[in-house]
Amino acid sequence: MRVRRFALIPTDSGAVTTEELLTKVRSSRKNRDYWDDGTGSIWTLWLVQSPQVDGSLSRRHLTSVLGVTSDETPLSTSAPGTPPRPDVPRTYRNGPSEPHCFSDGPGTWVEIVISGPSDKVWTAVTDIDLPARFSEEFQGADWIDAGPALGASFNGRNENSTIGAWELTSWVNRYEEGTLFGWATSDRAKPGAEWWFTLEPTDGGTLLRYDVTIGPGPSGLSTVIELMPDKEARIISGRLRELHTNMQRTVEGIRDLVEA
Repeated sequence: MRVRRFALIPTDSGAVTTEELLTKVRSSRKNRDYWDDGTGSIWTLWLVQSPQVDGSLSRRHLTSVLGVTSDETPLSTSAPGTPPRPDVPRTYRNGPSEPHCFSDGPGTWVEIVISGPSDKVWTAVTDIDLPARFSEEFQGADWIDAGPALGASFNGRNENSTIGAWELTSWVNRYEEGTLFGWATSDRAKPGAEWWFTLEPTDGGTLLRYDVTIGPGPSGLSTVIELMPDKEARIISGRLRELHTNMQRTVEGIRDLVEA
């Protein structure tokens, strides 16, 4: 299934009609920016060089001409001069549903190529306290058991403006020396989230990928969704953007340390 978002970005050109706009949307590939999350969902941002579109442009008309339903096609029109916030790459444990929901097991990922020996990258990703130097949410962690090792536990500290400060116990549930390191939060059997680093050799260095999957256990996110169930999809999207931003900061920070 393909999910599309079209955003109108005004510039200094003349007005276009609705049909001209739709022709551009259907036929052009040049101004496309997208992420394929591996599940078939593609989010497309369409840039229209026009300060105004005739008044007949509507969600119903646009979805009708494109041959999709309003429910499966989120559409947004930006205010003049304000680009829309892009979505982030996504993964799902199940589904996904449309609109997506907590039970889908939504997640996101980042990756970066690091020019340096893989053993230095491995040392960095298995230092559970290191991401606190780069993330705006993660505040640090301490081993409870001797780690890093499969099954070892640690206590992590976090804080953000929405939920406040909290601590979680996590358990290492993925461990392959030099290539894979990950952990589950809150509960071994039904974690609130799962996080993991994957290292792969590449020309001139190491490809580092960082993944997160939310659920299936309760978490701060599920608590917020319970309070506002009608906004579930929006809440999930906002949370994935927050996580992705900090994950990107983390892998870039690790790269800078290894390459220094």
